[in-house]
Amino acid sequence: MCMFPGALQRGQCWISVLLLLFSFAGGHVTHAGQAPPKVVVSVKPLHSIVAGVMQGVGDPVLLISGSETPHGFSLRPSQARELQNAALVFWVGPELEQFLKKSINTLARQAEIIALGQVVPLLSYRKHGLWRKSDVYKGHDDVGHKKGGYRNADHYDQGSRDPHFWLDPVLMRKTVPVIARALSKMDPDHAILYRANSGLLEQRLERLHRHLEQKLAPVRQIPYLVFHDAYQYLETRYRLASVGTMTLDPERRPGARHLANIRHEVRHNRAKCLFKEPQFKSAILSVVKEAVAVRIGELDPLGIAQRPGPDAYFGTLIDLAENLVDCLSYSTVKAK
Repeated sequence: MCMFPGALQRGQCWISVLLLLFSFAGGHVTHAGQAPPKVVVSVKPLHSIVAGVMQGVGDPVLLISGSETPHGFSLRPSQARELQNAALVFWVGPELEQFLKKSINTLARQAEIIALGQVVPLLSYRKHGLWRKSDVYKGHDDVGHKKGGYRNADHYDQGSRDPHFWLDPVLMRKTVPVIARALSKMDPDHAILYRANSGLLEQRLERLHRHLEQKLAPVRQIPYLVFHDAYQYLETRYRLASVGTMTLDPERRPGARHLANIRHEVRHNRAKCLFKEPQFKSAILSVVKEAVAVRIGELDPLGIAQRPGPDAYFGTLIDLAENLVDCLSYSTVKAK
């Protein structure tokens, strides 16, 4: 018997009871012998949220796993077959998964295809690799809010929109009911469980947001550079002081002029850290570090080190925050 006094605990208790009952069906929920729908998700952060909504029903297939990145990715035959057999496909959209832009409707012709990047207004990429602090938006309300937040979010050119919206848990929360509705429509026998899971997941995302607010507050004013422009949703939500990126295209080596500009901006803005990414090997860091005194950190926007599943998204965001704080606060202590 459940003996929890709070509403959240009662919700968790209800889910526990449901999962216990459904476990007698052999691990995943079944109804009159019906298997759960085949669901394919493109990248790990989205896969984690879909897995959370599907918990106790089935496991979605992750298309891009391991150390792979959507930049410059090519589908393998086994991955194409996963799409061909899918009933439901979730992806960010053509802004991120360029490799699916032309083929997704052909390969997954039997599936319902949902671009979660269309659920929230997307920001445009910043036009230059280096930007003033005033270019980093200060608001932290919802996207498109008239009094702060992401300015003119609905007016950006679609071809230049930044798809990394999952780095803002407040935006990610907006995708949860969309995922739950799509699954419930496809699989109405388990709609109650999808809705219950989505409610708990939204609460968990809200707690993550509050944790990140508190964690990142002490380093808001400390300038830094990132490897490529993937973090403005995180920077906007938590008002961080990124001043630029080391490369405009993660697949291309920057020219001598851009390297000189990076060294200048590091000195001019007194940037304390340069953040690399595990997906990319780059000689930029060593070139810049030789010229200026700056600390090197690492940020992983895709959660490569995370085990796929409902916890992967949360681990990814917590690791990002911890790595930011570790590098920036170390620099602050040394400066004192």
